[in-house]
Amino acid sequence: MSLLDYKKNQYSQNGEDGVLGQIFRLLNIRYGTFFEFGAADGVWCCNTRLLLQTGWKGLYVEPDRANFERLLENTSSLRPLVCRNQYVEPSGPLTIENHWSSAAKELGETELDFLSIDVDGFDDELLESIQTLRPKIIMVEVNAGHHPMYPHRIPRTQSANNIGQSMYIMTQIASEKGYLPICYTGNLIFVHESVSELVIQYVKSLEELYKDFWIRLDEPARLHLKKTFIDTNGLYNGFTFDTSFMKELWKLC
Repeated sequence: MSLLDYKKNQYSQNGEDGVLGQIFRLLNIRYGTFFEFGAADGVWCCNTRLLLQTGWKGLYVEPDRANFERLLENTSSLRPLVCRNQYVEPSGPLTIENHWSSAAKELGETELDFLSIDVDGFDDELLESIQTLRPKIIMVEVNAGHHPMYPHRIPRTQSANNIGQSMYIMTQIASEKGYLPICYTGNLIFVHESVSELVIQYVKSLEELYKDFWIRLDEPARLHLKKTFIDTNGLYNGFTFDTSFMKELWKLC
C-alpha cells in the first residue's frame, strides 16, 4: 500500500497532485490553506496550483522577479491568494512563520494545512527554523541520489549546490516537531501527529518509502538516476552520494 498509487500530474512534477489529493481526502480537508515557496511561475512544477483552482486559499513566495511577474499573470483570476516577491529565510523578518502570520491575516485564516518547501539546497534549515507553526502536512525536497538512511548532515557549502540533505536528516528534524513520513516522490511528505491516525496505514520506514518510489518510476526515470548517480560512482556537483541502496534496487529491476 502506497500513496504513490495515486500519482497524477496536472501541474506537479512527480505525481504530487494526485498524492496530495488523496491525503487531503483522508484528512477530510476540502477547502484548506497552503504556503508554497519558491512558487516559480505558479504553473510549472507547482505543487499547489490544483489546490488553488479547487477552492483553497494560499500564499506564494517567489524571489526571482521574472518568475514572479509570470506568477502574477498566471494567478490573476485565482483568489483568495497572497503573492510575494521575496525570499524565505531561517531567521529574521522573512521566516516561514512571519510570512504566514501576515498572509493569514490577509486571507482571514489562522491555521495552515499544507507547507511546501523547495529551495534546492538549504531546505533543512528552513524546516528546522519552524518554531510553533504546525501545518498538517509538510512537503520538502530531498535529492533522490541520497541513501535514505544517510546519517550525516551535509555542510551548507555543499548542500546549497542542489545536494540538500537525506531523508534521514530531514526526518530527524521533522520528528522533533511531531511529524511522521508517509510518502516520497522526490519530495518527502510528512503528516503531523495530531492527524496521523487518518493516514497511519501509510507510515513506513524511510527505506520502504524510497523503495516504493523506485519501483514506481518509469524506465526513463530509473535510467536517468542510474546515469546521474550509479554510473558516476555517486559523484554529482562535487559531492559523492552513497548509492549502495540505489544499486540494490537497480538489480531488482
